[in-house]
Amino acid sequence: MSMEKGETEIKKIKTHVKTLWEGGIKTTTLIRGFEVEADGPKWKYGTNSAPAPGELFLASIGACFTSTFTKCAQEVGVILDDVNTDVRGEMSHEMSGKEQILKIEMVLHVYAQKRFQEDLKNCFEKSKTRCPLINAVNCDIEINYEFKGD
Repeated sequence: MSMEKGETEIKKIKTHVKTLWEGGIKTTTLIRGFEVEADGPKWKYGTNSAPAPGELFLASIGACFTSTFTKCAQEVGVILDDVNTDVRGEMSHEMSGKEQILKIEMVLHVYAQKRFQEDLKNCFEKSKTRCPLINAVNCDIEINYEFKGD
């Protein structure tokens, strides 16, 4: 297939996970042979034996953004010393049971040599549009960057 200059080929990848109810509000989700448990705190009728789904969602957003960023850094030949992401979510909880994620704040902490600072800033900006979970979320997501050079 020929492509015009500037066009990119889009490849669709299908995935499937299966979630099993374990009683109460606890679940186990099967993902490519991995098991991910979710529960809730006792005040929400859980047993507090696993992270709540909202916490797993925040973990997923953090993991997705961090891996998107590190992939970009690898693509441009940057050597990273360390990367970690703090993710904080603000959620509403109504007594009717309705819950909503209102806001997500993330700070990407990047440790590398100063010579890579500009490339890493560019990767950060690219990652904000390349991360598939960031693109799927319909709430305010504040993403900040913190470079720590030696």
